Amino acid sequence: MITIAGLDRLSHGASIAPPPFRSIGRHLRPLAVSMAMLAIWELLAHAGAADPRFLPRLGEVAARGMAEFSRGGLGSNLLASLERDLIGFVCGSMAESRLVW
Repeated sequence: MITIAGLDRLSHGASIAPPPFRSIGRHLRPLAVSMAMLAIWELLAHAGAADPRFLPRLGEVAARGMAEFSRGGLGSNLLASLERDLIGFVCGSMAESRLVW
């Protein structure tokens, strides 16, 4: 094997492909923390380590979310929150731009 300018090549010029699992792991790694947090949440909820009003099971959260979405309450509430966020962002951006000038 010959290394030229940081590239690994066999003596006959064929490039060496990286192992297929390395690229898969690189793409799944960001999900690992989220999945671990959800797993811990579910374990704590099933163990009864916290009050179910504050730490419900994931299935209950999903069912409630779907029910709220189907009734139309969730969508309108999300839009109202997005509107407040955008107004705050615009106000903050305008204040920042005045400080810079």
